[in-house]
Formats: sequence, structure tokens, C-alpha cells
Amino acid sequence: MIQDLITYTNTDEFYQNCNLKLESYSLNSKTKISEFILSINQASYDDFVEYEEWKIICKNTERIKGFDYDIMMPYPKMKILEKHPLLWLYMEDRLECEIKGTPHDISKFTFDLLTLLEKEAGNWININDIFRSFKSYMFKTGKVFYIPSSLEKGIQQICTDQNLTFKITSYETGEDKGYNDRPNTKILIFGNEDVSPYDFNLGQSYIIAEEFTAERIK
Repeated sequence: MIQDLITYTNTDEFYQNCNLKLESYSLNSKTKISEFILSINQASYDDFVEYEEWKIICKNTERIKGFDYDIMMPYPKMKILEKHPLLWLYMEDRLECEIKGTPHDISKFTFDLLTLLEKEAGNWININDIFRSFKSYMFKTGKVFYIPSSLEKGIQQICTDQNLTFKITSYETGEDKGYNDRPNTKILIFGNEDVSPYDFNLGQSYIIAEEFTAERIK
């Protein structure tokens, strides 16, 4: 029934007449099962909307983000995606890399990295998720960092432009990734393409898990 709920939240009728509200959520850290209770409420007195409550169950939950407020507007439209920058961690090869040298323009180096993350990852991956520091000493000594394979060519080109040595020191793939080898993960995202595409980060709420189910409870 999860698809029935998703289809409903993406209709024009729902968007115009309904409020989607988060009533509660919980995560069992031992079983990795999370549960979300959502209500569908009438948005105005002009059109009658039957009150509903739904429970979403997420199995093998990896990450929950953005559920700080109960009203889901302006992102009430749900979608399950199997391809998304936030899933690279679980699905792509993990590259251990090293940069040596000093950027001739540290400001441009930083700007180019930010631009790359916006273009390729929709800002879902933060620059601090890759590098712990931008101080120039990190390039003098050579620091190890980790990236998904989708960012390899872009970062390599930025380093070439700055006369830096970019080297891949090891590949981690499949079971070599240990806990992060989760090829069956998906993302349930609460979005709204009228505001932002699903692959660009403007603060949409999301759940990363391997399986999503739903049932209407009221």
C-alpha cells in the first residue's frame, strides 16, 4: 500500500486540498526498523477531505533526516528512488585518495569543489563529508580522504587545474566496504518538484532504508 499513499500525495487534489502532518516517528536501533505515523488533514473549509492516518514501516533503516517539524509543507509529495547521490555511499565503489601539493589558488580550489558537489551531487554531499579541513597544510603533507566513484573524474580534474597530485591509493568495492555495502538501499524522500528537483538538496526530509511498507490505520 505504500505505492497507493505515494500516488495520492502526488495528485493535484492532494496538493491543493490537503496537509500532510508527521504525528510521530521512532527507530529501534537494534532491529533497524523505523516507523512513521503521518496524518492527512483538510487544508481549508472549501473542500472536504477525509481524515486519514498512515503508518510507514522502514526495514534496515540507514538514515533519517529532516523530520524536525510536524507539517511537511512545502514538501508533501513522496517518492521512492533507487538512484540518488545519498545512495552512492551504499552502492558505489569507495575510493581512498590522496592529494599532494599546495593549490596555487585555495579560494578557487574550494569554489570548484563546491561547484562540483552542486553539479554532480545536488549538494546532498557536503564538502565536509569529504575533507575535514581546507587549510593549505593538508595538501603539503598529503591527506587520505574517501569519495564515491562518481566524484573521481571531477575531483581529479580540479586537482590537475591546481597542479596538485591526485592519487587513488585503494578501491573498496562490494563486501570490502563492510557496513557500507548496502546495494539494496532506497530513499523515500518528501519533496516537491515545484520547489526543487528531488536530486537537489533544499532541506527535503528523507529516509534511507532497504524496504518501505505502509498501512492505513485510520
